[in-house]
Amino acid sequence: MDALGLSQREWLNTYSGLESSSARAHDPVVEASTISLDRWTGLSSFAFGPEFMIADALPDVVLVTTDQVRLHAHLRRLLHASANSFAGLLADVPQGRTIVVPERSQVLLIALRVLYGLPCLHIHPALDDVELAMGALLKYGVDLRRLAEPSLPLYHLVLSFSSSHPINAYCIAARYDLEDVAVMISSGLLMYDLSVLPDALAAKMGPTYYKRLTDLQRLRESALRELLDSPLDSHPPSPVCDDDGQRQLETIWKAAIVKAVWHGSFDIIAQSVLGTYEEERTKALCVGCKSALEERMEDAARKWASVKHVTEHA
Repeated sequence: MDALGLSQREWLNTYSGLESSSARAHDPVVEASTISLDRWTGLSSFAFGPEFMIADALPDVVLVTTDQVRLHAHLRRLLHASANSFAGLLADVPQGRTIVVPERSQVLLIALRVLYGLPCLHIHPALDDVELAMGALLKYGVDLRRLAEPSLPLYHLVLSFSSSHPINAYCIAARYDLEDVAVMISSGLLMYDLSVLPDALAAKMGPTYYKRLTDLQRLRESALRELLDSPLDSHPPSPVCDDDGQRQLETIWKAAIVKAVWHGSFDIIAQSVLGTYEEERTKALCVGCKSALEERMEDAARKWASVKHVTEHA
């Protein structure tokens, strides 16, 4: 019998009982969702401490990291999530209910928060630690794809690096086949130069997701050419708007399209076109030019959005 009063037979019965889908379906410790765990979302120092209670159950197993930090967890929660008894560490009753793991505390904390469905963004983890945590979860027999659905913390955690480290975040999502995450990140890689992609990142990305990115860029180039080759609607010269003014507007429009595609957004580009045009000319745009500009803005935004939509399902 171990320090908490559980015999080897009882331990094995606990494990085998979790193999039953009916047992899993009615286990409150296993079922506990992010809603019932809200009290711990902002208390990273208390989550996984001795008082970390879910579904009225206190932790019953301790994970000791390489930097000697003790993180308290729930046996049934770990066994339910793992397909290999947590890499065999939970196959037998551990001495004193304590298990030594080869991860640093910061890495294991991220892994446990993901496994429990606890938000991670407020602890500001480094991307390298996130990747190590995902590798640890995979080693411990956890299905990452089930944990990376759009409503779950892992999805938002990887996606949070799409602005600061877009290609690295995309490669991590690709490595673990997190398709929904990869699709969202890819929209920020429309202008990434794949010719400078390091071999290590290309290998991590794999051929399938590399091809998806190259397909996206080909579609982007084709769409950009189409947008640039379609001139603004013109009107006969008038005292307030001559041919030179309309040609100048066309030049400014094309430059603005390139800028919009680079940033992946058409939200503010119309105002930018108007401002640039009116800075360079003494007269403001006429009613006809403004109407043509608004129509082309709507058309360009719609076409660009359809490019990204097609890419998502390529």
